Amino acid sequence: MDDQKKGRTETIIKIIGGVITIVTSLTAFWNLSKSAFWWFVDHLWLVLPVALVVFVCYWLVKKTTRGRGVWQSITSRFKRVIDLRTLIVILLAANAFNAGVLACQYWSRPKIKSITGNIYYRPCESNSGLDPAPDVRVFLSERNLKSEPTGPDGKFSISGIPTDFQIHQLTAQLGGLHYLMPYKAEGGDYAVIPRPCERPIIWEVHTPWRTAPADQCFSENEEATKTKRRYLLQTSIPAEGRHEAVLTVELQDTINVTILSAFVLSPSEQSGRYREAMEDLNENTAHRWVFDLPINGLTIELEVCLGSNDNPAALSEKHLHTYYELR
Repeated sequence: MDDQKKGRTETIIKIIGGVITIVTSLTAFWNLSKSAFWWFVDHLWLVLPVALVVFVCYWLVKKTTRGRGVWQSITSRFKRVIDLRTLIVILLAANAFNAGVLACQYWSRPKIKSITGNIYYRPCESNSGLDPAPDVRVFLSERNLKSEPTGPDGKFSISGIPTDFQIHQLTAQLGGLHYLMPYKAEGGDYAVIPRPCERPIIWEVHTPWRTAPADQCFSENEEATKTKRRYLLQTSIPAEGRHEAVLTVELQDTINVTILSAFVLSPSEQSGRYREAMEDLNENTAHRWVFDLPINGLTIELEVCLGSNDNPAALSEKHLHTYYELR
């Protein structure tokens, strides 16, 4: 009785081991193909279920009365063909071969990396912010690798790049046009896509300047500005859906005339509705302010003092060019 149980146990081991040997041998064969490694990884989970199915089949056959003769016939033929020791040797050899193939493929496969970044529209004078550019494909210029089109956030990603490959340049493509861009660090920002920028519209101020007493005009060099004129201007600037107005007063078509001073009388300085913007301007010939516009526009009042030593006629208000730009 014990010998019979022992024989059955050995037979079960042989069947299960045989199935594993077959599956392992097949995977070893497939590992010699181009996609062998990933095929094995994807199908490795089949080994245990197959062994389980075989065991269930054995149990079902064993339980059926008619199947006893069939089972005895199968096991007897199987015992004649192979014994347990031979099976173990085959199993170990197949697994050793398979492990060697997998190890070679693992260490010989190329190491790859990915890069990411963000594509933006170029800032312009009317829009200085960074706005993401959608539907842009980014190419690795030195290789035939590209990203999927960017989404609303402007992000792109290129994968499959060899780790030791040095990236110098990328190419952004939108609507059949290509834009070269030097590669930046991982996650870099690329503001390379042109945008249809609105050109600033300049409005001339046609409200005339009024002459006022010049006794309130002061100069650090009284000898160089013996003749002085003081002018006042009151005008309104409509908002027209914009938030700021950049107003400039400058001297034109005159010589030997200086702007002694230029002030905003209204709104008051305490209101916080304006600030000076004198960048790149010569205060002797021009002044500029930026006004915050309420919805209904803004009424402003300016004072300008002009001075000259030898040309009183050049102090006319006609030489004051006043204009503004809405933003």
